[in-house]
Amino acid sequence: AFKPFVYMAALEAGRTPDSIRNDAPIKIGKWTPDNYGGKYYGKVTLATALAKSLNSVAAQLTMEVGPDAVVEAAHRMGIQSDLQANTSIALGTSEVTPLELTSAYVPFANGGYKPDIHFIQRITTANGKVLYAGSTGSAPRV
Repeated sequence: AFKPFVYMAALEAGRTPDSIRNDAPIKIGKWTPDNYGGKYYGKVTLATALAKSLNSVAAQLTMEVGPDAVVEAAHRMGIQSDLQANTSIALGTSEVTPLELTSAYVPFANGGYKPDIHFIQRITTANGKVLYAGSTGSAPRV
């Protein structure tokens, strides 16, 4: 879930979508960030690595730019939770709320603008007719 922030930090540090990295098994200390399904693609562009969500390349980029740069990018995009600045942050090892993560993704698709998150309680016509009223009751237990 944190790969977009890794790639953002990498782009800001001068990498481009066409920069090449070797997607192969790597070991960082005792940690081995395997790709999903154990499949590796060899030399890939950063654009391809992000599109395929390649863990190996995300970990490499985090090491290159530094975990602090990834944390800083995530905070600028709207993550407010405390984040651990370590290489495994590339794979989302820090806890954040779903609302934080969702709102932090919005600027990527919104021209860089961060939304002001708010809930709609009621929608009315100009004459005051209620078209929508949010529920104030509790949600059903599942």
